Amino acid sequence: MSEDLHDRLQAAVGNELELIRLVGRGGMAEVHLARDCALDRLVVIKVLPPDSADQSAHERFRREARLAAQLEHHPLADPRMEERFARYQIHNPEIDLSQPRQTAHAVNWYNLHVVLVQAERWREIRDEFLQKVHAMLLRSSAAKGHLLSRAAILTDHFHLMLGCQTDETPQEVILSYMNNLAYVWGMRPVFQFGGFVGTFGEYDLGAVQ
Repeated sequence: MSEDLHDRLQAAVGNELELIRLVGRGGMAEVHLARDCALDRLVVIKVLPPDSADQSAHERFRREARLAAQLEHHPLADPRMEERFARYQIHNPEIDLSQPRQTAHAVNWYNLHVVLVQAERWREIRDEFLQKVHAMLLRSSAAKGHLLSRAAILTDHFHLMLGCQTDETPQEVILSYMNNLAYVWGMRPVFQFGGFVGTFGEYDLGAVQ
């Protein structure tokens, strides 16, 4: 990134964020790493090309921003818990779920926003379990061939933003992650029966808002 572009982007975001570096470029946007000065945490900024006139790209961008906000709207009262949970959130800015994926038969978007809720909204805050959940989600998504863009690990539920395989149903995806995560708790029935799922992508018809 040129010094002039860096300065213009820094001026646009103001003093609340400190730009660090360009992470990468995707089909839809540039991704920049920055530091939230007030909360002293790392964040990412996505920037659409200045000459972009593709309205569908703008809508996908806004939709992803809405989904990201859903993952971050559960603040905890104790700042020590905020700090603890912040360590276990998953965000891979190099995965751009707005981009189509190609198989031998078709070009497709198959993205799911999955929410798994613990039974009776039971809350888990212990480090040892949060570490295991974080590691299990990374291992499971890689083993399944899923593109895990984001995972919000919260006290009593989880959000997953996934690019999935076309030969599996949303129900199969939900059940597979419920089983993987139940393993962390010794295969105890810790989740509510079922989960919540919505699609997002080129043909989502606004299913997730």
